[in-house]
Amino acid sequence: MLTSDEMLEGDVAGDREDRRAERGYVAPPTASAFLKLARRGLHEAHDEHDPVTRAYLRDLSRSSRAPAKPCPVRENDGLSQVLREAAVIVEASPPLLPAGAQEGSRAEPLVVRAMRRLGETEPDLFGTRSEELAYLANVLVAGCTFRQRRLRPIEALRVVMAVCSLGVWQSLEGKRGRGQSGDEVQRACDVLRRFPADGLFRRAWFVLNQEVIVPASDLAVHWVAQAGVRTPGEDRTPFARAEASLRAACAAGAPWKALPVLDVLLGVREEHAVEALRCLIDECPTLPRGESGSGVGDESARFLCSGEDLAEARALLKRLRGKVREGRCARQER
Repeated sequence: MLTSDEMLEGDVAGDREDRRAERGYVAPPTASAFLKLARRGLHEAHDEHDPVTRAYLRDLSRSSRAPAKPCPVRENDGLSQVLREAAVIVEASPPLLPAGAQEGSRAEPLVVRAMRRLGETEPDLFGTRSEELAYLANVLVAGCTFRQRRLRPIEALRVVMAVCSLGVWQSLEGKRGRGQSGDEVQRACDVLRRFPADGLFRRAWFVLNQEVIVPASDLAVHWVAQAGVRTPGEDRTPFARAEASLRAACAAGAPWKALPVLDVLLGVREEHAVEALRCLIDECPTLPRGESGSGVGDESARFLCSGEDLAEARALLKRLRGKVREGRCARQER
């Protein structure tokens, strides 16, 4: 039974969470629930909000006493500032493109380019999708890690833009080669009319987990186990511990939590290969420096945002698996 002090502490914490929710913050348990749902592909209806997002938006609407109907983003909205920092919005709107920029630039994630167009042509839809993008960024800040640390808000939004762009690409992929040509940005706008941002995010987050993180973590387990077998006597202990940690993290569905144990491979594997595995296993997977692709972020954080990036990640995994086979052949020749 709770004491009066414990009850008071709980009430204070609850009030604090309510105040934070009114300002758009996402509680860590809510963020974790959403990311787990997305990672496991538990809600396949990508053209609607999932239960976690639906509940959050409903509570946010109640707490703010705002009408449910979405409205354009106002200049004093916190989201406008975040989007401005991410180069989605510039000082005046419209136009939304910075001076000298080209809307069709492939250096930017597709969702960024599509959002600029929507801001000019469909401000209501732009406002709706902007709020969803802000929610997703808050989810990542509250419940996701990158390189063993919390994401900064601007990093979180860049991850969201990249992942949602990958989701748009997936939505368009089935229509490629069937008379679909011309304006890629307009087709992306069409996708944003049909799918909420959280639906696109969930779709791509699941694929990143299944096609990048899981196979990369399986390869890491294999490398560590193989290194332990090759190591004589008591020197095997670090590898055995690392393997146990990796397997436990993989079983829990969070292999990135065991990333530090990959240090045991630095003496037996090429450093760039180990670093590549780290990049692919991260909760926010990236392409390592030196790999081609159109990932976004700083020089060492190139988040996957397109089909080309996903293909490059698969190709990288194939090359890393080839190193295992090369090692076997070398031992057989000896």
